[in-house]
Amino acid sequence: MRQGELLALQWSDLDFKTGRLRISKQVYSVNGKLEVNEPKTKAAARTIILPPAMVELLAEYKAQIFSEWMFPSRIKLERPVDPGYARKRLRVIWERAGCKGGVNNFLHFKETLI
Repeated sequence: MRQGELLALQWSDLDFKTGRLRISKQVYSVNGKLEVNEPKTKAAARTIILPPAMVELLAEYKAQIFSEWMFPSRIKLERPVDPGYARKRLRVIWERAGCKGGVNNFLHFKETLI
């Protein structure tokens, strides 16, 4: 799943009973303003099935989030997290963990595991 697709997820995209997660939009920044639109290609709009353990974790997480977005902005709960901010935070976590190479190396490695 692309970062923009992940950050555009809303709770209404997840069926907690079946684990079906609908990926139908993406978030990106244009001239400093967040845009939420359909994915780049028709094939990018899809439904995936999450494992029960992941659905359980998301249900626990949802109890702590007071937003329609799964990953809301810390400043404006009615908006998703800005992808640029998410990237910066991931870089800080990556460096504090003492990992070698750039964050993109991790993202590409992760894709090979899936």
